[in-house]
Amino acid sequence: CSAMQPLEYLNVGHNAITSIPLALGNLQNLKAIILKKNPIATFPELPIMSAVTFIDLKGTKIPLDQDASTDIQPVPAELEKLKRIFPKITYWAAMKS
Repeated sequence: CSAMQPLEYLNVGHNAITSIPLALGNLQNLKAIILKKNPIATFPELPIMSAVTFIDLKGTKIPLDQDASTDIQPVPAELEKLKRIFPKITYWAAMKS
């Protein structure tokens, strides 16, 4: 990922990705992250990525809807972690219950 540090837009949707590498946190210029249609269930603890304003998690196992149910991890805890990592998100695209 070090060669990708200037990257601003990351689209890895539809790639059967099951986990997010910690190296994603090194891409501090990212503004948009597309992870849709991957069987990702949770985000790792990453450093704050304040440039990210858009994230697409549709079709993943990470529900952001406060009323969604999951047996993987409590939704509020995962949502709070994502808000901490991405404090300037203006658009969330996510799975609905």
